[in-house]
Amino acid sequence: MIKVLTIALKRNEITKRKFRLYVAMSIGIGLAVAAVLPLGYRALFGWML
Repeated sequence: MIKVLTIALKRNEITKRKFRLYVAMSIGIGLAVAAVLPLGYRALFGWML
């Protein structure tokens, strides 16, 4: 995702402000998913078994 945003920034399709915002959001969402995913799997398999 960050690579796509970098290309868009180089082509002047997005501003630097939007680039920083989108990069920060993508990193934050990625970290949140990485933190919640193991707990979700544990809860799902605990419920199934």
